[in-house]
Amino acid sequence: AVALGVAATTVIGAGLIPAFARVALQEELQRVGWVVAALFVAMWLGGRSLLKRRVRFLSGGLNLLRHGPLRGWAERRRPRVEKVEEQLLDFYAQHTRRFRLMFLWDLAAQVFALLEIYVILSAMGLWVGWVDVLILEALGKLISTTFFFVPGRVGTDEGGQALVFELLGFGMGRGVSLSLVQRLRALTLSAAGLFFLARYAMRHSK
Repeated sequence: AVALGVAATTVIGAGLIPAFARVALQEELQRVGWVVAALFVAMWLGGRSLLKRRVRFLSGGLNLLRHGPLRGWAERRRPRVEKVEEQLLDFYAQHTRRFRLMFLWDLAAQVFALLEIYVILSAMGLWVGWVDVLILEALGKLISTTFFFVPGRVGTDEGGQALVFELLGFGMGRGVSLSLVQRLRALTLSAAGLFFLARYAMRHSK
């Protein structure tokens, strides 16, 4: 999961830089955008150093929340976060090569995600460059991460893609269409997975 998160952060950081260079926003929003992009790049560059030095960044973040209105929420989750953090640091220290290999495989999966967008848009008759595809995927992942608390991200993906497509001049309708096709793909794969899981469970329960 961590390797996947690092790979996703790589895509987001790589896509935000050309995104804010291309999209015309108000000066204040442009500055915020560059700050966000810089933070993602810093996270990517500093991630290896944090893991190597066993810096407890997750529990450290909770420590900051303990001094605010979310103190109770942070205290309840602290033991679990510390346990997961310890397992992560131990795994990286003992299996650094495997972690890097997992990261490369997850990064390859991100490439297929980019290819999916390109194929879907081409089927719609919208021919875009690979930089545009990277921007769309990066902003889409950023929106999904921001609204992780929405059950099933119902409406957030569609609305977010519509906004991104409008900013890039591709039209809101195509953004909604892309999101709906991706959701249909996810539902189809989920249904297939549940079917085979149920079949497997029935076979082994006899």
